Amino acid sequence: MEIGGLAAALSIWQSKVAGAGQAAQQGQPPLVRQDASALEASVIYHSNSEDPVDRGDFDVYQKTGRPASNYATRAEPVVLAALGAVQTSLASAYADFQKTLTASDPDLAEKHFGFSVGPDGRLVAVNAGSLNQDQIQRLETALNASSRLVNGANSFARLSMEFVAASPVYEYGKFHLDTDNYASTIDLGRALGVGAQSGQDRFNGQWDIQLWRNGEKRYDGWEKLVDGQWADAPEYQPQSVVAYR
Repeated sequence: MEIGGLAAALSIWQSKVAGAGQAAQQGQPPLVRQDASALEASVIYHSNSEDPVDRGDFDVYQKTGRPASNYATRAEPVVLAALGAVQTSLASAYADFQKTLTASDPDLAEKHFGFSVGPDGRLVAVNAGSLNQDQIQRLETALNASSRLVNGANSFARLSMEFVAASPVYEYGKFHLDTDNYASTIDLGRALGVGAQSGQDRFNGQWDIQLWRNGEKRYDGWEKLVDGQWADAPEYQPQSVVAYR
């Protein structure tokens, strides 16, 4: 399996990381997004912890919130910068793994496959439809024989989960990403650009694009303020929004 897409994939991430580093140093200014054409907003979305006052002259909605995280999350730009550094290290570890696999199991090295992190932290083969069960077992043994690759993949998985947890629910925060569904959501081989045949392939393989297409949208609903209490509003379809973050 060719790894010529690694450099291009890393180039995309380097541009993201550069912007993230600058944002982390300067701090994130408050964002006011106004898409409403009318002077009076039909919806106000508050992401802070204080409930707004129901004045009775308009309806108030908010996105369904995420549950409290089991660990402290850092700001998105900080996590994004860390992800870029880990991805560079992971790409190097995978290149070394590929050389070792070519020497030990050339029949596997020429196959198309991806890899990810399973619930127990071991690396698993994904998108490996051309391999039989014996080949998959041999491949996973080879993947997990590289401690550098295992550690890099697990670090990347933890950081990407932290990034999702730190993101607002109207962005990546709408997704639920954990150790149980990571392998079914993110192919780390694709994220590294392995086997990419075009720029579009490399773009589609970025981990955040994979998340957007394959991820579990668990926190994507709306709640309505009714008599001072938030109630689920599954029927609500936003028309015009003034959002404060």
